[in-house]
Amino acid sequence: MSVLNKDAVLRVAASAGIPNVSDEVAAAVAPDVEYRLRELIQDAVKFQRHAKRARLETSDVNSALRMKNAEPLYGYTSAEGLQFAQVPSDPNLFYYDDEEITCSEILNTPLPKIPVEMSMAVHWLAIDGLQPRIPQNPIPRLRDEDGGAGNERDKKSKRKPTAAAGGSSSGIAGTSVGSDSKNGGIRVLDADVRPLVKHVLSREEQTLFGKIVESIVSASSSSGVKLDERVRTAIHDALSRDAGVGQLLPYLAHFFGGKVASSLRELSLLHEIVRAIAGLVTNEHLNISPYLHQLVPTLLTCALARRLGTSPRENHWALRDAAARAVASVCDIFANDHPTLAPRLVRTLVHALLDP
Repeated sequence: MSVLNKDAVLRVAASAGIPNVSDEVAAAVAPDVEYRLRELIQDAVKFQRHAKRARLETSDVNSALRMKNAEPLYGYTSAEGLQFAQVPSDPNLFYYDDEEITCSEILNTPLPKIPVEMSMAVHWLAIDGLQPRIPQNPIPRLRDEDGGAGNERDKKSKRKPTAAAGGSSSGIAGTSVGSDSKNGGIRVLDADVRPLVKHVLSREEQTLFGKIVESIVSASSSSGVKLDERVRTAIHDALSRDAGVGQLLPYLAHFFGGKVASSLRELSLLHEIVRAIAGLVTNEHLNISPYLHQLVPTLLTCALARRLGTSPRENHWALRDAAARAVASVCDIFANDHPTLAPRLVRTLVHALLDP
């Protein structure tokens, strides 16, 4: 069924300023115009469906025109529906009833509000894994609506969070700059913080951690535990090559630091710790940068401690040499990522040499 006939083409041509169009030309142009209109509407409907809308908008038609490299429509928006009026002389012809606006109405219209100037503010989103309760952060959902479960949350939030291995158990409240002169221009906001998330290890990782601890502790003369050298070698190979040790890094760093501080007289145990840290440093599959602040002091203690071992006759120089080699490896691998690492180590070594 044809929608456009030659009369419609003649009217459109007359409105466009082309009055002298023959009936034969209008009859030939009408089917082509109808075909192109149908194709344009089908493409516009596709854009509407992709936008998941139930109503066809002007933007869909403009998108279809742009897809065909045609100029889009101007003066039409999708905010309001188009109001069409019927031509009195032809009941099948409609036109767009454009509202007339006078200049006086435009001049008397109040001006819109001046937009707020853009600005940027800084606040703490999270501190050591804890989110301060400040206006800038999202407010935790209360559970009072779920049968009084909010009381349980209040009880849990008042508990002191336990510190993981090598971690800190202190919560820090969020701060914001204010006009309070008592604290030097900084106003501290009281904030409730959420407890730390537990670091869960798989059963295999727990077993590996236990074997590593056992291999190091068994090197002590006072442990009374003898471990097969092949097992100890396999554990050190895992520390220097296995990527699965990554989850154990915080626990190992904490264990190494505490064990060195309490076992400065056990040279064999310190040898095993230095050997284990050297393996972690050379492991290409691990990222130990976050734990250098714990591992490097452990190595420096083994290298620069005033007294190592129970007697000066013991060969503590081998331990110091191994620890120094491990520190050198740390500098070679991480000096580019941490520009202040090498200068700080040099200052520490110079201070140790000049200290009487």
